[in-house]
Amino acid sequence: MKPLPDLTDEAAMLLRGRLSTLGKERSDTMIALRDAYTALDGCAWDDVVVKSRAVMSLSERMSVIALMWKKTTTEADEAAMRREQA
Repeated sequence: MKPLPDLTDEAAMLLRGRLSTLGKERSDTMIALRDAYTALDGCAWDDVVVKSRAVMSLSERMSVIALMWKKTTTEADEAAMRREQA
């Protein structure tokens, strides 16, 4: 079992909260993307444009979440290196 985090480390707690939120958003977006793709796969031709736009919108959201994750983890890594050098 992993040890409990240091609850007095405000920066670590903020990072943990951000990563947790992004992870939850990723999960929710992937579920919505799966559902939208399934709806697209089974829809009538008249609905293809609307359904494909939903898939594209969710794909774009997934890209934004991935970029936010990368930015957050990069900033955390840089902050950790600065702390080690101090």
